[in-house]
Amino acid sequence: MGDVRAGVPTHALVSAVESPETGSIGVAVILRDRRRDTVHSTSSSTSHKNIAAAAYAALSEALLTARENGAYTMTVYCDVASVVQQLNKQQDVPAELRSANLQLRALCNRFRRVDIKLAQSGTHFTAHKLAAGAAQGPAHRAPTPHVLQLPLTGT
Repeated sequence: MGDVRAGVPTHALVSAVESPETGSIGVAVILRDRRRDTVHSTSSSTSHKNIAAAAYAALSEALLTARENGAYTMTVYCDVASVVQQLNKQQDVPAELRSANLQLRALCNRFRRVDIKLAQSGTHFTAHKLAAGAAQGPAHRAPTPHVLQLPLTGT
């Protein structure tokens, strides 16, 4: 019997990385299903001014895409410690990020459960590698994501 939930995202890997050479910020979002198969992946350079703002935007993209693909519960791994601490109410949210924080919290309310955890693998984190690669390119006004969308198969 096939797994009817295969292909529905249950995990997200999110990263934002600033390139010291170019000064641009790259973001990456990877969505995986319960079998840990990648069902969606994007990476792009962004025009955000700081890592935290870029991470909030990437987290929003991850959750919106997951919800559009039928997800109701998500575990999100992010390697931007300050953002993870802010979302878990372990650190105060700076004034310039309050709007992004509130919007992301509202988006989380569209799910039954969302757990946001700090990714512990550093530069070996898959999303970090993608974001670092995207940061090497020039920043675009409107990000041009590189999307991998796999077709759902089976019954």
